[in-house]
Amino acid sequence: MKMKPQKGLLAAALGLALAACGTQAAPLNEDQIALIERLDALAETAPAELQEGKRVFERQCAACHGSSGGGLQTGPPLVDAVYRPAHHSDVAFYIAISQGVQAHHFNFGDMPSMPGVSQAESEAVVAYIRWLQQSVGIE
Repeated sequence: MKMKPQKGLLAAALGLALAACGTQAAPLNEDQIALIERLDALAETAPAELQEGKRVFERQCAACHGSSGGGLQTGPPLVDAVYRPAHHSDVAFYIAISQGVQAHHFNFGDMPSMPGVSQAESEAVVAYIRWLQQSVGIE
């Protein structure tokens, strides 16, 4: 089976993310890969007011959660119904970023705190994540 160039790049990115997060997990399935590709395309259209959140996300979160929150073999997808606002409030995200969080929905291990991320940056990241969620129908 011949891989598309995009999937080859995705596989390379997954390998780098595995090394960065130090986690080994099962390979992504076709549905997960399709969601990641959809989210990556969508992320390119992020409104101007979300660009700071996108930049911080790419710098601080993407190695484990994927370039646009679709998850990787190293961290759960944040663009997932389990992280919808009714189940995980924005405050839950802020706490996870500032203090870390014990694994409870997925089997990727605990999330460490991100001490280099300010409250303003956290708010920008959460706004970006919420926009991605809404864009794929997660309310």
